[in-house]
Amino acid sequence: MSKEGHKEVPCLGFTHSYFYDLPKQMASRMNDHKKFGTVFMHVIGGPIIVWGFVALLNAVLPTQIVVGLVCTKMIFCILQHAIFGLVYSVVWGMVVYHQLFVARVFWYESLGMVALGTVIVLGIGHRLIEKEMPGERPPKTRGKGLVFHICDALNEVFVVPFHFSIVLLLHLGIFPSLKRKSEMELNHMENKLKSLQKSN
Repeated sequence: MSKEGHKEVPCLGFTHSYFYDLPKQMASRMNDHKKFGTVFMHVIGGPIIVWGFVALLNAVLPTQIVVGLVCTKMIFCILQHAIFGLVYSVVWGMVVYHQLFVARVFWYESLGMVALGTVIVLGIGHRLIEKEMPGERPPKTRGKGLVFHICDALNEVFVVPFHFSIVLLLHLGIFPSLKRKSEMELNHMENKLKSLQKSN
């Protein structure tokens, strides 16, 4: 087998503290999404995908479990950023309440919303604006171990719309202290990735 075949995927070496370290989370988003337009498309398309996903969950799971998952997300957002997390959670909670208890959402409508959000995020955001699809980036992992990867997948599904909303605000000059910390983490992350790629 060639030397190329023996290359290991660079690992940033994050531990589980990554999931409640907001500057690191922001740096991770900023590293993969360089352009403002891509971030904006995530802010629009991400909540649409999650809305459809929550409706699909409600079709196959008891509503109490879905509400529990939504409340867990809201608490997690508040723990990551008290002020914006609270505002985001109130708005998100009102939307989900209407979705679960007022509106009647059919499964095909849910799939349609997931598809629409995916087109906005991947088709417009990544293909047209960023000029790079997620699978076209140099491969890397954030951490090691099955538990970490499960938590990372849940983080990507449920909490990413919250993160991109904050990244958008950072682009607009809001939360300057968080932006400064996130840029420091981003610089550290990019240097580490370069070092790992050279060593491979």
